[in-house]
Parts: sequence; structure tokens; C-alpha cells
Amino acid sequence: MNECFFIGNVIEIGKFKFILNQKIKHKSKIQIKVKLFDGNLVDAVAYDETADYIFRNDFNKTTVFIQGKIRNEANKLNIKIYYIKKL
Repeated sequence: MNECFFIGNVIEIGKFKFILNQKIKHKSKIQIKVKLFDGNLVDAVAYDETADYIFRNDFNKTTVFIQGKIRNEANKLNIKIYYIKKL
């Protein structure tokens, strides 16, 4: 299983997008960029309720804990966020 845990600072929040295609199981999406404490940059994406939670709460420039899953999308590694919390 590719479950992972990260702690870092959110440096960029992308636009909140609604996905209207009926073939896709998700209805909303948001992308964030996180700088981990070891200096690495990680792209993360959240869907549905988690995306709404990130959009409604100000996560910009805050330290966060992320639980997610590593995945390969369009030949680029990113994290699918299952849980996120401000620290």
C-alpha cells in the first residue's frame, strides 16, 4: 500500500474546481503545493469533502499534517489527500 504521512508548510493553493463530467466519480477538486520540513516540494490533490474543507478553511502559509496516497498522474508523482489538519 502507498499510504504516506507528511508534515510541511502549504506554499500555494490552486483554484477550487468543479468537475462536471459524469464519467468521473469526483465532483470537486483542489490542488496544493507543500514544502516539507526536509525542503522537498510535494504536489497534493484533494477531492470532494476534503477539497471543500481546504477551500473553506484558510490553509495558505500554514503548517499541516497530511495523510494520503502516492500516485502517478500524467507521469508526475503527487499525493491524493485523504486527511489534512492544521498544526
